[in-house]
Amino acid sequence: MVEHDALLDALTSGKIAGASLDVFWEEPPDPQDPIFQHNVLATPHIGGVTDISIQGIVKVVVENIRSWNAARNVCI
Repeated sequence: MVEHDALLDALTSGKIAGASLDVFWEEPPDPQDPIFQHNVLATPHIGGVTDISIQGIVKVVVENIRSWNAARNVCI
């Protein structure tokens, strides 16, 4: 987690060159927020969406459905 004001200060002072954000201090973020005047890459909650993460999610969902069906003695 990052505190908004601390990030803005670090960007403004040049302590850091930029930031990538996937989750924001408020949703939706205000496009006029001064933080977006700096080198900031912003994505709408998709930073963790990759082919590998989707495969993992599908595997867990399938396992959960199979476990639920086994507990109910149902075959799929």
